[in-house]
Amino acid sequence: MADNITENESRELYHFMCHHIVGTEDHVKQIRLLNAARDNLTYNESIRTITSGSFGEGLQLRGSDIDIMFVQKCSEVYDVKPRFHPSMYYLIMDTNNVKPGFTQLRLEYSSRQTLLDNSVQIADNNYLSSTLWKQQWLPVGEEYTIHGPCIFNKQEVFDIAGCLHCRSWVAPAINWIKRSNNTWPSCDAKQSVIKHGVLFVPIGVKDSSTEDLEWRISFSIARKLLIHTFIDTQLLCYALMKILLKDVIAKNPACKELLCSYFIKTIVFWISEEMPQSAWRPDTFIPCFMQCFSRLIYCVEYSVCLHYFIPENNMFENKIEGLARKILLKTLYELQRYGWRCISLSDQVSKFFKPMQYFNTEQNPLYTWHIHDVGKTPDSSLLHLAYSIFLSKFQILQRFNQGIQHTVSCNKSSIQYLYIHYMSLICSIRAQCTPLNSAYSNDKYRYRHVFVHFYKIYIMTLFLDGLC
Repeated sequence: MADNITENESRELYHFMCHHIVGTEDHVKQIRLLNAARDNLTYNESIRTITSGSFGEGLQLRGSDIDIMFVQKCSEVYDVKPRFHPSMYYLIMDTNNVKPGFTQLRLEYSSRQTLLDNSVQIADNNYLSSTLWKQQWLPVGEEYTIHGPCIFNKQEVFDIAGCLHCRSWVAPAINWIKRSNNTWPSCDAKQSVIKHGVLFVPIGVKDSSTEDLEWRISFSIARKLLIHTFIDTQLLCYALMKILLKDVIAKNPACKELLCSYFIKTIVFWISEEMPQSAWRPDTFIPCFMQCFSRLIYCVEYSVCLHYFIPENNMFENKIEGLARKILLKTLYELQRYGWRCISLSDQVSKFFKPMQYFNTEQNPLYTWHIHDVGKTPDSSLLHLAYSIFLSKFQILQRFNQGIQHTVSCNKSSIQYLYIHYMSLICSIRAQCTPLNSAYSNDKYRYRHVFVHFYKIYIMTLFLDGLC
């Protein structure tokens, strides 16, 4: 089917995505700032918390959940000889006879018996078991299940992953630093990515003889930082590809488990590196989307989807093949016949195909999504879930003290307002948990007084539009 795409159609779809699906650039920024502030307040001496996945990227798409990575601070992974500190435990990467993108972690030093208990001895060396590591993260007395490297709760609305960290950039991904001289990613973005190092998540290559001892090299932080550099057209294109995957392609039961958003993200990264930034514009939104969709078809047709940071790792190997691949490819070809209008098969996007003037937000402001109202951002269901996780953990008072320290030391008012917002939530919980008729009743009234004070300040920030 021939596609006669006009610049006006691209602009209309772009604005529809902004005002009805994803949100404006300011809205996405609000979500990212709220996540960053909450992550900072859950930082303690032993664990660093990172909100990842789509929500961590600032996207609140239908069906999204919350992905949380817990990074052990008392451990360090190296691919060279480590700097020694007696309070730390050290692991060395061992990539011999392991598929690219994975590694074994050889224990070099540990004063903790628990770490040895989670290790397997081979000859004279101890290797940290990814399988045993995951099991120690399972909460006691609650219904959780292990899936891949993560632990899912019963409702499957959030998942957590216990991770290890390497502060430096690792050798298997060293070529990424020098690979591209194009406008994206910028040199500053690359330096920021390199500075944060990489993570290791507990999962090995399926059916490998050493699967239980293998760990995947995770670039979750790197991907998050790179998506934060996306201009709005790039981000909306990425979101539309995710919607096409979840609402249309995955509706075919034979295709549901074959593709994931990680593959979509990888494809968008490769195309972003190849295209000049000037090509990502509202009036070229549809051609950009179609280029991503065509690349997806190409990858499935040839069973090749190269890892963005470690291209030696073909992520479709032993996955997109055989009869399943043929069914998936047939589905993609059928969608391609519709051209860019294949997105109309998503009930989220099908509304766009009503008369264009219906969605003219300047003429019909009642149909806009209230993304400009700062007060709506803290009301999102995902943020409420993030709040409940944040407030259900221990060390609430420590987080309150951290909030005070961050507020005093931060010189940016928009970030200060966020910390005040989280401190008001903490005060509210503390006030509700203190019995009224007890020796601590005065403390309860004091907490209430502090809470009311912070709550009033927070309400003022909503009117001042301080989050942006």
